[in-house]
Amino acid sequence: MIHSVYDVSIIDRTAEDMRIILRENHDIAAPIKKQDGPWDTGKDDFRVMPMTEAMDVLESITSALTILLLAIVTISLIVGGVGITNVMYVIVTERTPEIGLRKAVGANESDIMWQFLVESVLITLAGGIVGIIFGILISFLISVGAKSYGINLGFSIPLKAFAVSFFFSIIFGVLFGLYPARRASKMDPIKALGVE
Repeated sequence: MIHSVYDVSIIDRTAEDMRIILRENHDIAAPIKKQDGPWDTGKDDFRVMPMTEAMDVLESITSALTILLLAIVTISLIVGGVGITNVMYVIVTERTPEIGLRKAVGANESDIMWQFLVESVLITLAGGIVGIIFGILISFLISVGAKSYGINLGFSIPLKAFAVSFFFSIIFGVLFGLYPARRASKMDPIKALGVE
């Protein structure tokens, strides 16, 4: 059963009054206070739970879910970053003659490095855009599914979400593309061209 109170400041007292009334209705003896301990409510066949207590439980569950989701996101970003590093490493290996040719005609290390860093960022931005599209689609489907069950769950995407997505895409593109780009920039043009 759900009951409401008009004054939230007396919610604990109201909950205790409800316990007393329910014990009387159920012919349950009043609880005994243990010496220097909590009341013994073991004989109660009911539970009175104020919304403040329910909100505390819900808040602890939400905090645990947030930590779990952050852990999943962190692992996903690291796995994706390793994938970016591998892709860039393969690209550098396949384009070794091009790197050697560019260096032979005057490109310096920073030119080569920037070229591959920009390519890495473009790959991660493309992945970020695909992720945003899937995120919007899944959020919309959840909203539609909730409405079909009578839950009014609004569908809105804050602009901040787009900015954060693009920011992390750029940062991870630079971080995980740095090693292959640096490796490409340090290549000896003679060895890269295969002329020895």
